[in-house]
Amino acid sequence: MHVSVDADAWIYPPVWHLAAPQYAWLQAFLPTVNRTETPWLVFYSHRALYCTKTTDGECNSEAETLRYGFLGLEYGLEALLHEYGVDFAFAGHTHHFEATWPVYKNASTAHSYDAPSATIYVQSGIAGTGPGGDPFDVPQMEWESYRDTTFAASYSHLTFLDDATAHFEQRRAADGSVIYAFDVTRARHAFA
Repeated sequence: MHVSVDADAWIYPPVWHLAAPQYAWLQAFLPTVNRTETPWLVFYSHRALYCTKTTDGECNSEAETLRYGFLGLEYGLEALLHEYGVDFAFAGHTHHFEATWPVYKNASTAHSYDAPSATIYVQSGIAGTGPGGDPFDVPQMEWESYRDTTFAASYSHLTFLDDATAHFEQRRAADGSVIYAFDVTRARHAFA
């Protein structure tokens, strides 16, 4: 199952008033998901909770606002995703590809995808942009498992093999070749 919010409501002042009802909806919806019937849960939004590109606001203050809420006080999405065991979070907006290890509170919980204890974040904003995307001007973070510095136009492909195994691939748009891939195995539905 996938679920989404309009993350711009956390970023643009004219639509800040839309963050509270979206958060309330997500907070009410996530506990209703029967994780026996729906073993995998995917969150997506246009903007990323985790990305690294440069020292500008998109991958710093804006991502932190999505993670921790306004002034770090209200409507933070990361704790909610973590509490209800969201497996993957996909975003675009910035024009590059990177994937994290399972990460929570700005730190990886493991450098493995075997029974992750936190959400895996995928920044896949490189579709159709080709070389010259948003460059990585900062060192790789310890929570990043991979970043594609070729900036080849690419797309994400996620396959759920069964209730306990998922396979992720990032593929080049030009020829379908795999840039990065990993398998996720899991033993529990929630991280908290």
